[in-house]
Amino acid sequence: MVWKHVFRENFNQCLFLGFVTWAIFISPLIHFSFFAYNQILLYVILPLLNGGVCFGIVWVWRKILHKLPSGRLGLQIPPFFVEMLAFLTGILCAFAVFDTIAFALGFFVAFLTIEKIREFIRRMRVFLPPHHYVTRRELFVFLSFFVDLIIFFTLLNLMFQIIDNPVITASEDILKSPSLPTLRSDNLFNALYFTVITLTTVGYGDFIPLSYFGKMIVVLECLTTYVMFGLMIGLIARGIRPIRTPFSPTRLRHRQKHSAQRQK
Repeated sequence: MVWKHVFRENFNQCLFLGFVTWAIFISPLIHFSFFAYNQILLYVILPLLNGGVCFGIVWVWRKILHKLPSGRLGLQIPPFFVEMLAFLTGILCAFAVFDTIAFALGFFVAFLTIEKIREFIRRMRVFLPPHHYVTRRELFVFLSFFVDLIIFFTLLNLMFQIIDNPVITASEDILKSPSLPTLRSDNLFNALYFTVITLTTVGYGDFIPLSYFGKMIVVLECLTTYVMFGLMIGLIARGIRPIRTPFSPTRLRHRQKHSAQRQK
């Protein structure tokens, strides 16, 4: 049960981390012909290297969270399972260039995204009463969910970008010859750019979805964003209530003494 919960809550984030590390650290290496044409390096060594980088980043992040006052912000320190999940998703990113794997990942990410949205809607019932003022912790949970939405929709847009454009080569502009298929760094950045432009309702039109599934994802993005922005503006305009903590005996005596002096 613990592994199931960790998998459901952290799979999309770990997968996004894998694509980020692939775009930053691994993709530049593929521009060299030595990596672009070697199947063992491209589909065995580099995926393991990317998984190791993801494992190290999550491990360092866990150490940092141990030193922070996570209880005040509502942060949950990830268990050790998250490091292994990050390692596996880091390996999986190398094979997302193939249509079948990309479609399966897109379907699974969409399922987890819908489940996350449903869970957040259930939590939003607490914020809806007219006399309820959100605390800083609740506002942090709200903002963290919005960041998760950016990650989720970026992954979906990336998957359908791969499906709509099946020919993706590592060194198309440099080697001027066909190489083994793999993801380029601009694939992730284009997906992130399209997600932010769509979520902020700007919509320049330089990137458009081609498949029916991609168009359905864009519709879901737009509807979710309108609801999120409306709730966020309403909650902030209503006011933020500070987190009340019980007074210590010394502070309580000081307040009583100060109140007695004011009455005199």
